[in-house]
Amino acid sequence: MKTLLPSFVPALALALLASSPAAAAADPVREPAAAAKASEPVAAPPPASPEEAIRQTLEAMRAHDFPALAKRADPAGLAELRQKLRPVVVADSRHELTKIFFGVESLEAFDALNDQALFVALMSQLDALGGGTSSDVRFSVLGTVAETPDLVHGVYRASFTGDSGAAASTVNLMSVRKDRGEWKAILTESLNTMTERIFAALQAAVPKD
Repeated sequence: MKTLLPSFVPALALALLASSPAAAAADPVREPAAAAKASEPVAAPPPASPEEAIRQTLEAMRAHDFPALAKRADPAGLAELRQKLRPVVVADSRHELTKIFFGVESLEAFDALNDQALFVALMSQLDALGGGTSSDVRFSVLGTVAETPDLVHGVYRASFTGDSGAAASTVNLMSVRKDRGEWKAILTESLNTMTERIFAALQAAVPKD
């Protein structure tokens, strides 16, 4: 099989975290596979404010600290991510793209990962394919607005050096919501596009048995 490096990979790490609330309810916590236990998020003090939650999330992205990023992500979004990605694994009878995107080789191994460990596995694989956020990028939170007491939207600037060598920046939105007393970053609707493209790549590349 020809190895695919989909064109959406480079933007994925940043695009997964931003503007739209996720609607899925959290799945029951699964025991992670033995190989994934080392990737479990480490304990960290919860952020005291929405602004701090956004800063911690952005710093985890910049540092490629995917366990910390998983810990800062909204549990409902992680559960929805699993729901959307599982059909990809079910359809991948040869487990080729499953290994590329998730670092596992069976549906059983996929199901053994809990939601945070699955996110860490996906982000780690995408990072290895060149999809991670550059460590040279600089983030600054410009401000926040509360839609409700438990849902806050923040605007931040990402500054970096462009392809031409000139300074460049983008202004982006990240939303956080309070979950069991902690502010968590909300996964975006970008995951819908991501899973659709992974599934399309799977259908095009994996021979039928």
